[in-house]
Amino acid sequence: MPYSKQEVIRVRITDAADEDKWMGRLPDGPVVFVLGPAAIGDLVDARIIKIKKAYLEARLTAVIEPGPDRVDAPCPHFGTCGGCKWQHVAYPKQLALKEKAVRDVLERIGGFAAPEVAPAIPADPIYGYRNKVDFTFSDRRFLEPHEMEEETPRDTSFAVGFHAPRQYGKVLDLEVCHLGTPEMTQVLHLVRRFALDRQLKPWSTKTNSGFLRNLVVRQSVATGEVLVNLITTWREEAVMEDLAGTLEAGLGADRLTFVNGISTRLNLVAVNDDSFVHRGTGRITEVLDGLSFGISPNSFFQTNTRQAERLARAAIDAAGLGPGTKVWDLFCGVGTLALFAARTGAEVTGLEVVPEAVEDAKENAMANQVESVRFGAADLMHFARDLPRLRERWGDPEVVILDPPRAGLHPKTVDGLVALAAPRLVYVSCKPASLARDAARLRDEAGYRLGPIQPVDMFPQTAHVEAVAMLER
Repeated sequence: MPYSKQEVIRVRITDAADEDKWMGRLPDGPVVFVLGPAAIGDLVDARIIKIKKAYLEARLTAVIEPGPDRVDAPCPHFGTCGGCKWQHVAYPKQLALKEKAVRDVLERIGGFAAPEVAPAIPADPIYGYRNKVDFTFSDRRFLEPHEMEEETPRDTSFAVGFHAPRQYGKVLDLEVCHLGTPEMTQVLHLVRRFALDRQLKPWSTKTNSGFLRNLVVRQSVATGEVLVNLITTWREEAVMEDLAGTLEAGLGADRLTFVNGISTRLNLVAVNDDSFVHRGTGRITEVLDGLSFGISPNSFFQTNTRQAERLARAAIDAAGLGPGTKVWDLFCGVGTLALFAARTGAEVTGLEVVPEAVEDAKENAMANQVESVRFGAADLMHFARDLPRLRERWGDPEVVILDPPRAGLHPKTVDGLVALAAPRLVYVSCKPASLARDAARLRDEAGYRLGPIQPVDMFPQTAHVEAVAMLER
């Protein structure tokens, strides 16, 4: 190609691409993938960073002419933080792009011709919708562009916020997150000030040492309760009691529950290996469509409460359940979809690998007085191996509901589903590419036909989209 690295090119953006890139084509033919906050219709300047046989990669340097779908991003960290990279795209366009993304991967990865994809179910609200935010501590603060120009930048040995894009170990010292609630930002500031005043050391990914690891804040939409889970490497009871008092004074004792989680893992996954409750019960309660759910620090729960209701309804509608229908809910978490399914009169078995989530699910069923549901522990990575035992204990299902993690189904889990051969599967996907891959294998090896697909926008201002798909044998 007649181009060189660091050369600045001018290109019109025509589509969204994978990994938060934007696509355009130069007049002489090459496709260009642009990194940075471009939008469809923009005429941009971009600096070439990679030259491939069939395309170029470039980084946005300037928007010369904004497209019709560009809007102002409200976040002061936008363009630096990697959390939500679509704030500059008008929301109707975000929905259209997400619907197209689901259709494209089903055709390209799954080989499905003309899949029946419905318009994405929109979110409301499109900011302040997260019921959980996970902040990370670090001894290496990522400097934003304006800070790098300051003569006397702030101390870079402490930060709490989000990981900077492609910067493992460095953390953006966050001031506000518009996707979380105001209370989450308040907790962030209270804990940061407390930690700095007492000179508490953040975790270092270089030395694998330090006290402060993660700050996870959850808030119930229904009750307003706030669960603060501060994860540290060891226990300092007196320090945590002081912090509990600080949080209580800031948030109010009536809605705070504060947990000190302990983890000695080398990575910074926000999971408690042990938990100590300093205020409240250590759990909060969320309500979905009249169903109450108790949520503990390690429990999985959809991070957009209002959209979780719409997602659950879409999944139950796709399942076509009725009184007496036998259902297995795999990856059931705290029992959200299982309880929705049981309300139809179906006989539901929820299976989950996390013991804490299984106990939460059982308590949720009791609290909601739902009797036609039961929960058990199962390592679904070994689903094929354990299938005979599971069938003997729980009986064969007519419908299987699947809500796997972003990576999709483990190959051995697919082996088990092929052997189980349930008449209907309802696949709740948080990564359409994983859905396309898994659905193609179920089609090819077990004769499943892909039915209607309903995208659900769980994460406005990001490229992520969830989808509910029905497969029938």
